[in-house]
Amino acid sequence: MRPLRAWLGRLWSPGRGTIVRDAQARAEAARQAGDWMAVAEHLSAVVAASPASAGLRVQYAHALKEAGLIRPAERSYRIAADLAPTSTDALAHLADMLRRADRPADARIAYADILRRDSDHRQATHMIAEMGGRTNLPDCAITRARQGTLMARIGDAATATSDAIEAWVGGGLYPPGAYDRFRHACPVVPPPATVPLPGLVCIRVEAATASPAMVRATLDSLSDQTHGDWTACIAGFADRSGHAVATIADRDPRLRFGDWAGEVAVDDPVPAGTLTVMAGVVLDANALAWFLFAAARSGGHCLFADHDRVERDWRTGPVHRTPALFGYFDPLVIAATNDPPVAVFTTVATEPVASSDPDPIRRLILSADAQGRRVVHVPRLLASILQVPAVARGAPLGPAEARTGTGEVAWGVPTASDPARPLASIRRRDGVAVASAQAVPPVTPGRIAVLVPTRDSPAMLERCIAGLHARATHPDRLDIVILDNRGETDAGRAMLARIAAAGQARVVAHDAAFNWSAMNNRILALSDADTLVFANDDVDMLTDGWDVQVEGFCAQPGVGAVGARLLYPDGHYQHAGIAFGLSATQLCVHEGLGHHGDEGGPLDRWLQTRRVAAVTGAFLATSRTAMQAVGGFDEALALAYNDIDYCFRVRASGRVVLYTPALTLTHHESQTRGHNVTRDQVAWDEGELQTLARRWGSDLRWDPAHDPHYALRGQPFDGYRDPPLSEILRRIDRGATAHPWGVASSTGSDDQDASACRL
Repeated sequence: MRPLRAWLGRLWSPGRGTIVRDAQARAEAARQAGDWMAVAEHLSAVVAASPASAGLRVQYAHALKEAGLIRPAERSYRIAADLAPTSTDALAHLADMLRRADRPADARIAYADILRRDSDHRQATHMIAEMGGRTNLPDCAITRARQGTLMARIGDAATATSDAIEAWVGGGLYPPGAYDRFRHACPVVPPPATVPLPGLVCIRVEAATASPAMVRATLDSLSDQTHGDWTACIAGFADRSGHAVATIADRDPRLRFGDWAGEVAVDDPVPAGTLTVMAGVVLDANALAWFLFAAARSGGHCLFADHDRVERDWRTGPVHRTPALFGYFDPLVIAATNDPPVAVFTTVATEPVASSDPDPIRRLILSADAQGRRVVHVPRLLASILQVPAVARGAPLGPAEARTGTGEVAWGVPTASDPARPLASIRRRDGVAVASAQAVPPVTPGRIAVLVPTRDSPAMLERCIAGLHARATHPDRLDIVILDNRGETDAGRAMLARIAAAGQARVVAHDAAFNWSAMNNRILALSDADTLVFANDDVDMLTDGWDVQVEGFCAQPGVGAVGARLLYPDGHYQHAGIAFGLSATQLCVHEGLGHHGDEGGPLDRWLQTRRVAAVTGAFLATSRTAMQAVGGFDEALALAYNDIDYCFRVRASGRVVLYTPALTLTHHESQTRGHNVTRDQVAWDEGELQTLARRWGSDLRWDPAHDPHYALRGQPFDGYRDPPLSEILRRIDRGATAHPWGVASSTGSDDQDASACRL
């Protein structure tokens, strides 16, 4: 106690006490006058008199922050945090200041420091998730034990569970670097016993390029299946005569080497389905049970699941990494991905593939789709591709491997040498990854109408129109219409006159209040083109031959809308499709936002043409037929969410929405209208969101392109979770419907509960 009494004596000695009180009084007077610089100056004297007071350090930091002195404020907060090592107050203020100062990386570190002091700090956990920083979560915040503690709190406080649920949802998840921990903590459980599982499953193990060790790994996983009624053939395995792997079939009568052709007896039971799996794939013990359950529940004809990679070590156990997680079945993704499914379960006969086919699983899935079979994704991690053990990586190839050529492809399950490729490939221009124009189905070139609303943005507009012409294959077929929305500046009028005189575009006056939907709907009357494009005046085209791409995509059967890959001027993503249901505070998020344009995202989804829930209207293409079918854009949504509503109505009509990097543009986002910052702007935005919510209800939090293993409440793909059974079953059920990429609210009526879209 003597040091404490001595400190108090020094602080409150008559002379020092007077100085402190006078400085505090002057600081308070300055605060009331709004002079934060003076507040900071007076509090500096107080801090100098009491340098060990964490509370005074925090108050001093507040004043510095309000005065705009961010770096000095940061130093004062950090000193206060060090003075009070068990308190989170100073760190909380620091993290909030760094976040508002647009220093997200430093803010995430500060929030992580809070969790090291208090692993149950809900606000810190929530903010790390919202800022896409689950990689910053400390170990104490992601343990399975902590999830159990939080769930116990929910059970003990049944009348006040919302805070505990929020803490569990936000913090009981696994960042990308903790994927292996996630796999061990959240094993695949058996399917519910609500559907009787039918009997025999015929299994075909594709082993044309497999090593004996790969074959053994797959056969061992078959022996471990909880559903034991199966028979398997190992097809295409050429070199087995002198290897011990051949004896596995001697020990298990359910196994045989070679194809089934000519070997099925008349009195054999009719199989419930056929599982085709690549040798070297380790099936989860519940894989057969889940495939049988999902097929029986959904009536699906062809089913595939998620997978990852696993390296085995008898000392430390398996290590899982690199998951391949899919959304609803999308033939574009299956055809293009370099990491296709590695097992497929079929309940009806499909076109057979040869034993030498290097990519039989992909081909079976696409063949089933081409035959009109119902293809269903089972959102469960049911398979793992075996990786070469660390102890074997430096070993030389054996004679059989060298002779057959399997040694170079025996680990990792080879992909096809000739699968259907993406509808766009990526090259570089001026340091930016740009999609090249190729591979869209050819169509007879027609006219393309491009509508560009503008108001007094001459420099951006000139660049936009010039780029559209310069990069078009057939610029003479472009019908560009500029809607001049009450432009007032001489520079704007002069630019419009030059564009019109050069024949680059028609200029049409729009003498009405700004209404994005109403302006874009005018295209139907202003042009008779079959292909329609809606573009902001703040976009710059980067893709050569973009017009051929747009026309080809819009002409494809069933396509209702097409969106582009948008980059910020610094080359980072602004838009790679819109994802729903991932944030507690936002309706939706743009995929790829903030990532560099060279990044592909999971399964390279940002660099592949694929189906999505919605795309932004900054550059949106559609056909006249599709636009007329859904009634155009809803003019009740004048400023926001009109593009989302259009995409949802396109999906409700049975069409699909595509995102493609074959159309890449720079987007100077919101330079035309700006962001919503004032109270009235925010209130108007909320009103339009309510309109959207009444119309589409719970569909606004359901994304068919998103795998449920990815974390919610944050940035896309920044963590993993164990999805609840109800969500897994719902995805299986909806995936088996005639239009899984549609919306449940297919009537588009306005009488749904708006609260249903709230998380």
